[in-house]
Amino acid sequence: MEATWDINFTSQFEKDAKRLDKSGLGGWLTGLSFLKDGPKVDNKQLKALKKQSKAFRWRKGDLRVIFRVVGQSRSILLLAARHRKDVYKKPPSDKQEIAGSFDELLVRMHSNKSLNDEKYKVSAMQNAMQKALIFTPDNGQAELEEIFIDEADLFLLDIPQEYYPLILDVKGLSSLEGKGIPSSVKRRLEDYLTAPSTDHIGKIYSLDQSNDIDAIANHTLDRFLVSLDPQQKSIVEKPFDGGPWLIRGGPGTGKTLINLARIKRIYQEGIGDDLLQHGSIKTGFITFNKQLSKSAEAMFKAISIDSSGGDVSFSTLDSLVMSLLGNAGKESKVVFEKEQAAVLNLVMGSVNDERWDEKYISTIQQRRGSSFILEEFDQIILGNGLTKEEEYLSFTRKGRKVALLSKERGLIHRLYRLWSKEMTRRGWSTFAGRRLTVERMIYQGQLDISRNCYDYLFIDELQDLSVTAIRLLAHLVKYPKNLTFTADTAQSIYLKSPSWSNISNNIRFHPGNSFILRKSYRITSEIDRAVKPLRLNAGDTEKDNDGIEQTIFSGEKPCWLNCSLDNHPSAAAELSKSLIEKDINPGQIAIITPDKKTTDLVQQALSSYGVPSDVFQKNRGLDINSKAVHLLHAHVVKGLEFPFVIVTGIVEGKYPPYSAVQAAKDNVQLEETMDNARRLLYVALSRAARGLWMLTDELMPSPLLTYLNQEDWTYREKRVNSTLKKPYEIKSHVSGIQYACGEIILSQYFQVGDILVTNREKNNIHDSNAIFLTHNKKKIGYIPRDLAALVANVIDQGMNVYVRIICINDSSLYSGLTISISMPSQEKGRQASKPKNIQRFKDIYKPYH
Repeated sequence: MEATWDINFTSQFEKDAKRLDKSGLGGWLTGLSFLKDGPKVDNKQLKALKKQSKAFRWRKGDLRVIFRVVGQSRSILLLAARHRKDVYKKPPSDKQEIAGSFDELLVRMHSNKSLNDEKYKVSAMQNAMQKALIFTPDNGQAELEEIFIDEADLFLLDIPQEYYPLILDVKGLSSLEGKGIPSSVKRRLEDYLTAPSTDHIGKIYSLDQSNDIDAIANHTLDRFLVSLDPQQKSIVEKPFDGGPWLIRGGPGTGKTLINLARIKRIYQEGIGDDLLQHGSIKTGFITFNKQLSKSAEAMFKAISIDSSGGDVSFSTLDSLVMSLLGNAGKESKVVFEKEQAAVLNLVMGSVNDERWDEKYISTIQQRRGSSFILEEFDQIILGNGLTKEEEYLSFTRKGRKVALLSKERGLIHRLYRLWSKEMTRRGWSTFAGRRLTVERMIYQGQLDISRNCYDYLFIDELQDLSVTAIRLLAHLVKYPKNLTFTADTAQSIYLKSPSWSNISNNIRFHPGNSFILRKSYRITSEIDRAVKPLRLNAGDTEKDNDGIEQTIFSGEKPCWLNCSLDNHPSAAAELSKSLIEKDINPGQIAIITPDKKTTDLVQQALSSYGVPSDVFQKNRGLDINSKAVHLLHAHVVKGLEFPFVIVTGIVEGKYPPYSAVQAAKDNVQLEETMDNARRLLYVALSRAARGLWMLTDELMPSPLLTYLNQEDWTYREKRVNSTLKKPYEIKSHVSGIQYACGEIILSQYFQVGDILVTNREKNNIHDSNAIFLTHNKKKIGYIPRDLAALVANVIDQGMNVYVRIICINDSSLYSGLTISISMPSQEKGRQASKPKNIQRFKDIYKPYH
């Protein structure tokens, strides 16, 4: 019969073959020629697999040859050839590239002459093939057998881990009898091994969308979250005495789960019994916010029902700080930006230093803004413990794009000292200030932490912790080797990773105690590719990139759904209902909203569609056993994962927030704002594992959409309800600009696309409908009087009006700025009109492209 299968080899296989030939073990290679008729032998248990790759081994005495069958292309790839003692020590990768054909390899192995000699090539090929024809698989007791199953198969088949050792120790299905393995597990294995198809739970090597959904449908979220894949399991089983440990990875790589599984090991195996001199082992799991802490605790309960062997506490960093401060912490009140800014404004007038003139002091807040200065206090000075001016002046400000002159730094630190003194006088504090206070007290021996010290400490979401916070936590573990950190730098609220040399001399990382999880068993390759353009790593070198390099699952492209912002709640509810109708458990679905108002609207829409929902609350964790759709804000989803995610409100004014854009004083500060919004949107979209829907509005698109490649998405339109009126969009000029701005060159101060803020001026003695416009918080003129009544009516109804510069004419100051006034129909609250294509935003937001 004519041979119909191609046999190819990898470069590793050729190296193995040459090594075996030199060791005196020859003559075996030609025996593999029978594979040209396909991997068929008399053994009835072995069959060629259709549309799916599979590993086999051929053995002859002590020799083992491993190859993979690719049924779709009717080809065989030779992977490795080694002694039976060595072949499994370093399993061959199935990702190796083809190095050549089997016939070429025969010629190379049987001749020292060059293949460029065509005459000799033909002769050598004929001789080699003649030897192959007289060699059969049965000669020399050669046998072909299927590699039964591996750990990755068991994970994907959802086999309970307690049966792994028993299954992996046998050679076939018949050997499972009498091993105490449930009949349901045996049936699942039998179906998988004897009837492979694209319709049942897929192998690592090929998986399509139907497999993804079938593998997880009808289960609650806990089944999806708490299963360890082989790569994660290998890290969980690392010894505990080789730390401190650092585990980094992108979304869906199981960083948090690894921490929880290692905590489970501590109590199951009695690790650290020598630490029991003063009571049970004390283990802490610390993360940045209460939501993640509560969710981690729920996951731990799901994987470890009995944790009575020790003391496990789940806490946020700031809850821990409060407990350490005790009564002293209750004496001060944590205040937020509004109160902090009020104190800053007060002390601005009290700076009395001959190094700075009065004009310089009065303008620094105008140039930088209160938000920027307060962030400098929080992230740089308090976050790094730079309470001395000389420390701050010499510090490399990682993560802040806005450069500061030395003179500016000196004034900011002077302002910080006055601001801090006034905050203390009022009994006010900040979270960053409390952390620094506690860290300094521990370091100086002023705070007894003996009762709060941990035997093992696991720190999640490291990227969100400042240097001060990490130092504080390092004080709270008895031995630094018992510290474990996990991080995804792309989800950082800071722009740079910390320098460990600046944190502690006892914390050092090297290849032996540092891991990057490059493989994701949860997120599909299509979702990873679609959201990856938004990813911003905190590091600035290649080694700091901890993104996903390999996704095991594949599926459909995520959906870019364009519809009216008003329709986002009903569209999200519709999508949720359609998933539930496909037998998806509602608890596997999450809808991520930009704010509380949108959450309320989505919940109402879900209720009208008869879909149960569960709004994520700050005072409790994620209910992973829930059978209701989860509703969450984008700011609290970090660290969480869901099979199906719908992200609403990806529009201008939400990503980034309109207030943050207006607070930016220049293009560099605006770029920082855009980067923060980009990180937030990346976090929201990357929560999805199997299905992702992104809801936008082309009339007011988020500028962040320009980063995404639309070809990586399935683009769909959803018609706006026909009862809604189209929005008004009126062109006009800015009235009175010559009085507000004086004789200026407009193009030096304004750009096409700049947003102007509307401000109602009801007490204007000339016109009660007056609306003045501001640019970067500076008044520049009015909406013309003949339009003011119409626009004022819309504003007074609580609806949004958007004003944007669309033309600049330096030759006419009176009508030099042409503006577009976009506002909703007064009959329906339709959001304002916006530029109708993404390309326009590429022109408007040039600093980011």
